[in-house]
Amino acid sequence: MGGTSEAYALAEKFAEKDYPVLSSLAGRTSHPKIPAGRYRIGGFGGIDGLINTIKKENIGLIVDATHPFAETMTDHAWRAARAEKIDYIRFERPLWQAGKEDKWLTVNNIEEAVAAVPANSRCFLAIGRQHVNEFLVRKDVSFVARMVEQPENFVPEANIEIVLGKPENEKEEYDFLVNHHFDCLVCRNSGGSASFPKLEAARKLGLPVIMITRKPLPDVVILSAEKDVIDVVRTFCQADRAEKHKETNG
Repeated sequence: MGGTSEAYALAEKFAEKDYPVLSSLAGRTSHPKIPAGRYRIGGFGGIDGLINTIKKENIGLIVDATHPFAETMTDHAWRAARAEKIDYIRFERPLWQAGKEDKWLTVNNIEEAVAAVPANSRCFLAIGRQHVNEFLVRKDVSFVARMVEQPENFVPEANIEIVLGKPENEKEEYDFLVNHHFDCLVCRNSGGSASFPKLEAARKLGLPVIMITRKPLPDVVILSAEKDVIDVVRTFCQADRAEKHKETNG
């Protein structure tokens, strides 16, 4: 279950080893990057649809390497694995940790983030496309939301500006924050290095950050190192091949 930079890197490693892996992409962007090896694009149609795919493809192990906030997909994958009695592991980036110079306010969800935005402020929304509409109730705040593609079902409002694209480094992030005269920013604790420059820039500017934390996951195996995931998949594939060899040779 992919779509993240970590999932693409894993697909490359698995393809090199010729492991029987199927990558799944949600297809939320118009031109998704294609992973190495076999892949599919699109939703499953809920838990039942995912279970049908597990049966059709004879899946024995799910590696959930989706975005840390793809909560519905993670929930469906975990439940489908339990229903079919197959193995499931979650590959997840470690959380970002606030430094002594950071001004973070940690909140539990989007609703708390909406309420936490200071009154009459200018706020940078670094939360992706799906939750922009939920901030529109704050008519007293001037928002700028940055994303790769225009959000679906978005109704233009006077208090929000959509900016497409993504700065490549901390210097560009710093210039972006300065040029837009932000008072604060909202982001999700996604972890990883790709999105961290905006937080480094915010630290230098002394900007408050409203940080949405992740929901706790159910009792599942969570790995944060690529090597550990590769070891699990290698062991699984070796056992699977041995079992098939045993069946073939009686």
